[in-house]
Amino acid sequence: MKLTQLIPALLIAASLFAAPQAAERRDADAVRGFRIINAFWGVPGRSGEVTRILTERIRDGRLHIQASNQEMGFDPAQGVVKALTVVYEVRGRRREVQIPEGGFLDLPGDVDAVRDFRIINAFWGVPGRGSEVTRILTERIRDGRLHIQASNQEMGFDPAQGVVKALTVVYEVRGRRREVRIPEGGFLDLP
Repeated sequence: MKLTQLIPALLIAASLFAAPQAAERRDADAVRGFRIINAFWGVPGRSGEVTRILTERIRDGRLHIQASNQEMGFDPAQGVVKALTVVYEVRGRRREVQIPEGGFLDLPGDVDAVRDFRIINAFWGVPGRGSEVTRILTERIRDGRLHIQASNQEMGFDPAQGVVKALTVVYEVRGRRREVRIPEGGFLDLP
């Protein structure tokens, strides 16, 4: 057989071998109790479905991906801050999460921790110049999760102009108290 005849045959054989492996991986992830139902990237009126893109990125029952034009493969609304909206199922429970552009999606996460998560205290600023923001963070919890940028815009005020601030959060997961400090510009993802 000539080389020109052999290459197409090898490509066909490789694609036949790869397709069942991808399907087996998706089936294995569904057995673990996690699956993507649908996902959209964009803004209301200008978005595109990205369910297949996210499903193909699931590895070992987990999905970690940045909400970005690069990862989604297109920009449905140039010059506008977009969001990744995902409807998924974990152990038979349907959930929805929305990740702002630049944020990271980590699924399924710790489902039990999501149920037993609460903010105890949160502070935005620098020592001597700042304010409690517990209510602001608590109101931003969606589906048992909190994703927020440590910024003046998100907190609604600038307690120390010209100074790099931090968001300090005391929270509880399954009865265990923890503390995290996020520098200005960073992202807080809990639990």
